Amino acid sequence: MDAPKVVHAVEIASLPELVWVALTDAEVTGRYRDRRTVADWERGGVWRQQRRDGTADFLGTILEIDRPRRFVHTWARPGETGAAERTSVVEVDIALSGLRVRVTVTHRDLPDDQLDEAARIWTRLLTDLRTYLESGLPLD
Repeated sequence: MDAPKVVHAVEIASLPELVWVALTDAEVTGRYRDRRTVADWERGGVWRQQRRDGTADFLGTILEIDRPRRFVHTWARPGETGAAERTSVVEVDIALSGLRVRVTVTHRDLPDDQLDEAARIWTRLLTDLRTYLESGLPLD
């Protein structure tokens, strides 16, 4: 049986390079979210979702990176980073789809108690990402 996963996708009127920056640049992610994505964007680098107060909600390790098309990282709560059964994997794929860019997030190997939360997080993030990139306006 496959481990639980969440898959969300959105099409955005943008360019892959701009979507990449909006997903990976800490300053830019802070413009459309209440958190920033802070990472050492190389294989084995540290990845974290950082609140405005500097604390992290989720931590991980970069497993794969292919600018500006794909990145993969682990995902765990700060107190659970060493527990394999509590660590999941996030795959982000960025691809042209006609005149738009399709962003697909696959969050796999999720503990059952995190499925609903992950679905809410990715729905909100991708919606906010699209709104930000298509309007150019920061979100509150």
